[in-house]
Amino acid sequence: MGNRTNAGRTPCVSVIMPAYNVAQTIEASIASVQAQTVSDWELLVIDDGSADDTATIAHRMAKQDARIRLIQQEIGKYRSDEERQK
Repeated sequence: MGNRTNAGRTPCVSVIMPAYNVAQTIEASIASVQAQTVSDWELLVIDDGSADDTATIAHRMAKQDARIRLIQQEIGKYRSDEERQK
Protein backbone atom coordinates (compact mmCIF):
# COMPACT_ATOMS: atom_id res chain seq x y z
CA MET A 1 0.00 0.00 0.00
CA GLY A 2 2.99 2.28 0.21
CA ASN A 3 2.27 3.41 3.75
CA ARG A 4 5.20 3.64 6.10
CA THR A 5 5.35 2.34 9.64
CA ASN A 6 6.80 4.45 12.45
CA ALA A 7 10.17 2.82 11.72
CA GLY A 8 10.06 4.26 8.18
CA ARG A 9 9.56 0.91 6.44
CA THR A 10 6.69 -0.33 4.35
CA PRO A 11 5.03 -3.29 6.11
CA CYS A 12 5.14 -6.70 4.45
CA VAL A 13 1.34 -7.17 4.76
CA SER A 14 -1.52 -4.65 4.70
CA VAL A 15 -4.86 -5.79 6.13
CA ILE A 16 -7.96 -3.74 5.31
CA MET A 17 -10.84 -4.20 7.76
CA PRO A 18 -14.16 -2.56 6.84
CA ALA A 19 -16.20 -1.78 9.94
CA TYR A 20 -19.76 -0.53 10.37
CA ASN A 21 -21.59 -0.82 13.70
CA VAL A 22 -19.52 -3.81 14.85
CA ALA A 23 -18.66 -2.69 18.39
CA GLN A 24 -19.56 -6.19 19.63
CA THR A 25 -16.86 -7.85 17.51
CA ILE A 26 -14.26 -5.24 16.49
CA GLU A 27 -11.94 -5.87 19.44
CA ALA A 28 -11.82 -9.62 18.75
CA SER A 29 -11.33 -8.97 15.04
CA ILE A 30 -8.39 -6.66 15.66
CA ALA A 31 -6.95 -9.06 18.24
CA SER A 32 -7.06 -11.85 15.64
CA VAL A 33 -4.80 -9.80 13.36
CA GLN A 34 -2.47 -9.03 16.28
CA ALA A 35 -2.23 -12.75 17.06
CA GLN A 36 -0.90 -13.72 13.62
CA THR A 37 2.55 -15.30 13.45
CA VAL A 38 3.69 -12.71 10.89
CA SER A 39 4.30 -9.49 12.82
CA ASP A 40 5.31 -7.20 9.92
CA TRP A 41 1.84 -5.88 9.07
CA GLU A 42 -0.36 -2.82 9.16
CA LEU A 43 -4.08 -2.89 9.86
CA LEU A 44 -6.32 -0.26 8.30
CA VAL A 45 -9.70 -0.19 10.04
CA ILE A 46 -12.13 1.67 7.78
CA ASP A 47 -15.09 2.90 9.83
CA ASP A 48 -18.00 3.93 7.61
CA GLY A 49 -19.76 6.25 10.04
CA SER A 50 -20.72 3.75 12.73
CA ALA A 51 -23.35 4.92 15.21
CA ASP A 52 -22.07 2.63 17.97
CA ASP A 53 -18.67 2.43 19.74
CA THR A 54 -16.83 0.81 16.82
CA ALA A 55 -14.55 3.82 16.19
CA THR A 56 -13.91 4.39 19.90
CA ILE A 57 -12.75 0.80 20.39
CA ALA A 58 -10.62 0.82 17.22
CA HIS A 59 -9.08 4.17 18.22
CA ARG A 60 -8.18 2.83 21.68
CA MET A 61 -6.52 -0.23 20.17
CA ALA A 62 -4.67 1.90 17.59
CA LYS A 63 -3.22 4.00 20.40
CA GLN A 64 -1.83 0.80 21.92
CA ASP A 65 -0.39 -0.63 18.67
CA ALA A 66 1.26 1.63 16.08
CA ARG A 67 0.57 -0.93 13.33
CA ILE A 68 -3.16 -0.15 13.54
CA ARG A 69 -4.70 2.87 11.82
CA LEU A 70 -8.29 4.00 12.06
CA ILE A 71 -9.74 5.74 9.01
CA GLN A 72 -13.18 7.25 9.50
CA GLN A 73 -15.56 8.41 6.82
CA GLU A 74 -19.14 9.54 6.66
CA ILE A 75 -21.73 7.00 5.58
CA GLY A 76 -21.85 6.82 1.81
CA LYS A 77 -19.48 9.74 1.30
CA TYR A 78 -17.18 7.72 -0.95
CA ARG A 79 -18.86 5.97 -3.83
CA SER A 80 -17.51 3.81 -6.61
CA ASP A 81 -16.86 5.32 -10.04
CA GLU A 82 -19.80 3.34 -11.44
CA GLU A 83 -22.20 4.89 -8.93
CA ARG A 84 -20.96 8.43 -9.73
CA GLN A 85 -21.68 7.94 -13.43
CA LYS A 86 -25.38 7.09 -12.87
